Amino acid sequence: MPQVDPDLFDRGQFQAELALKASPIAAFKKAIRSAREVLDSRFKSGRDIRRLIEDRAWFVDNILQQAWDQFDWSEEADIALLAVGGYGRGELHPYSDIDLLILLDSADHEIFREPIEGFLTLLWDIGLEVGQSVRSVDECAQEGRADLTVITNLMESRTIAGPERLRQRMLDVTSTREMWPSKEFFLAKRAEQKTRHHKYNDTEYNLEPNVKGSPGGLRDIQTILWVARRQYGTLNLHALAGKGSCWKARTTCSPPPRTSSGKYATPCTCSLAARKIGCCSTTRAASPIYWVIRTATQSWP
Repeated sequence: MPQVDPDLFDRGQFQAELALKASPIAAFKKAIRSAREVLDSRFKSGRDIRRLIEDRAWFVDNILQQAWDQFDWSEEADIALLAVGGYGRGELHPYSDIDLLILLDSADHEIFREPIEGFLTLLWDIGLEVGQSVRSVDECAQEGRADLTVITNLMESRTIAGPERLRQRMLDVTSTREMWPSKEFFLAKRAEQKTRHHKYNDTEYNLEPNVKGSPGGLRDIQTILWVARRQYGTLNLHALAGKGSCWKARTTCSPPPRTSSGKYATPCTCSLAARKIGCCSTTRAASPIYWVIRTATQSWP
């Protein structure tokens, strides 16, 4: 994600806007509207989609930090604001929920009840679609142990505001040493995947396939990363390749035979990205999930 992007969000200008307004809501809404226009313009100009979803997450990080700073949290306060789930990965698509965890050291939520309510109310007032939970570190452990979805979300987290030490404690108490060892996690995720695939008739060839949940969709790719994270401690496919847990496909392309008229004798069956240069054959390629699972399970009984 970018470190500085004044076209998308200028902190100095935003602070000046806040100082001029009787209510912060107008300044926040103006910043959000401006950022949406900038991102739409970048999309239309052909900016790489990976950059766009990272840019959007970076902007929301900044807005959340500014909103958090509107309330009186002492520097020693045992409370932190965390991004979790897809947003925790630093990815945010248009109109996606912004998944947040307000993490406390103590299970006594009443200590921060008033500022938490004010903070969430501000987010709703400025038009952010958030999905939030408020938990102590110990409550995260209890919920994570009982719910596969919760532990998956907690694995993908970033500290937006507040002390980083709380997130580190949460990661310690929800680690594979404490719950969901990699074998157990994989088996549960595989069962979850089978149930989801069955919902879409176990085929990606529906008339209107769901790009997120259908077989071969985005959720399957994310499942690869979650299984790998639980086993290897990384969500990066390039790092997994370095660990020998998956192979990169080696693709060679050559045009198919032509007829005397110069037309291709056989249709090209390459992927769309490769059709411009002819037909391709892929060697030493296999499903990444197969290699992650194969390597991760070799030592399992």
